[in-house]
Amino acid sequence: MKQVDIVIIGCSAVGLGLALCCDQDYVIIESSASILPEWAQTYNPGTDWATYEADSPLCQQVQAEMVKRSILTKRGVHVTGLAALMAKISHESEVNVSFLTQVVGVETSADGFIVHIFNADGHTSLSCRRIIDTTSRCKSDPGREVQVHHRYLSFYLRKNPNINETQKTKSDDQCFVYGAFENEASMLLELNLQDDWSQIRLRAHEFWLRRSAFLRQWNCVAISNELFEVVEAVDTGSDDWLHIPATSVANALMGIDQGVSLAHQGALL
Repeated sequence: MKQVDIVIIGCSAVGLGLALCCDQDYVIIESSASILPEWAQTYNPGTDWATYEADSPLCQQVQAEMVKRSILTKRGVHVTGLAALMAKISHESEVNVSFLTQVVGVETSADGFIVHIFNADGHTSLSCRRIIDTTSRCKSDPGREVQVHHRYLSFYLRKNPNINETQKTKSDDQCFVYGAFENEASMLLELNLQDDWSQIRLRAHEFWLRRSAFLRQWNCVAISNELFEVVEAVDTGSDDWLHIPATSVANALMGIDQGVSLAHQGALL
């Protein structure tokens, strides 16, 4: 059985902030094939980019690179570009990530925990002394009921080139966010907490058919297949098994700073 000091669940902004500060043996377990899945896979750009001042040197470096590469502009943010930038930084820093890996279960042991995982190599287990779970649904505890406060489905939009007139106003109930580029935007649709995927797809279809005149200036090029969920952190009952949902912050830079801050506060000790 492979042994590591820390298992980080989720290759999120918080998870990467932790990993890039970690001088111990660790691994990030990510169920998808994506870096920053809480933003990049949900098409949620986040908020407060224009006013956020990065705190840690790491986050300041990321923010400066985003501006330099036009991933972050006065108009907004290009989230997939940020994910690519973090992939580059992670590669250069040799961040240890196991993608497309599911946590099957966790057992307590004399030395900490045994984390059972499944991926293309089959079923294996990791021994660790600490778990830090940054996923919304606390994937380190499969089947756990998590209290969800808000759920959003996102539409990724491109400007319709056939419409020349621009209607400047949009209705107050539309969570519409411009991207970094002139022809890029996202629109978040808040969902009922109890809706299943069939109900979500139906509501998204009906919403788009009845969309406002403002939204008819835009084409929907993609709909997220992952929901952005704001949740209540789970009490695992152990000081060495933490649930710190990465979706609790307003944008990915805040998440990186949160991970760095947690590392400095001793979360990795």
